[in-house]
Amino acid sequence: MEWQRSPFLDLLQELRVEEENTIRARQFAGETLEQVDLESLEFENVVWTDCKFVRCDFTRSGLYQTQFHSCLFTGCHFRGSYWRDSSMTGCKAEGCDFPESRLKGCTLTDTSLRYTNFTRTLWDRTALRRCDLRETALSEMRLSRVTLEHVELGGAELFRTSLAGVDLSTCGIGGLVVSEGCGELRGAKIGAEQAVEIAHLLGLTVVF
Repeated sequence: MEWQRSPFLDLLQELRVEEENTIRARQFAGETLEQVDLESLEFENVVWTDCKFVRCDFTRSGLYQTQFHSCLFTGCHFRGSYWRDSSMTGCKAEGCDFPESRLKGCTLTDTSLRYTNFTRTLWDRTALRRCDLRETALSEMRLSRVTLEHVELGGAELFRTSLAGVDLSTCGIGGLVVSEGCGELRGAKIGAEQAVEIAHLLGLTVVF
């Protein structure tokens, strides 16, 4: 079998020789990267399409105007990463690690993030549409001007994350894990049918 060269790994090797840490205005398609150390690298205006990342380390990386289309992330680490004006579309990043990361002006669409760890992250001006966040860790987060549309949140842990001002009316919220009294949901917007789920969280029995 003929060995396939990786344009990205070739570029990464050049950067390390030159002691540079920024990749700008590049497009990569069909890459398969396994156990690649990308710690503290910066990506500016980079587009990834149909790429696979297996146990790659994006710790403290910076992603600016970077797009991921139909990409797969398996066992990847994004601890302390910074995302600005970036997006994921049609991706799968289940079970990945994003603690203490910051997402500003980002968009996630049709993306599965089940079992992912977002503990102590910041989401600012960030929109999620038709995403799957079931059984995710969403504890101790800071949310500002966040949009959630048709997002599945069933079984997600939300300890000490305030959803005040967030519209959950199109989202699946069955089995949310919150603190006693459901303080995390105070000030959130919900639909009439979802009120039954909230009642169950409070230990109430709804009689029709």
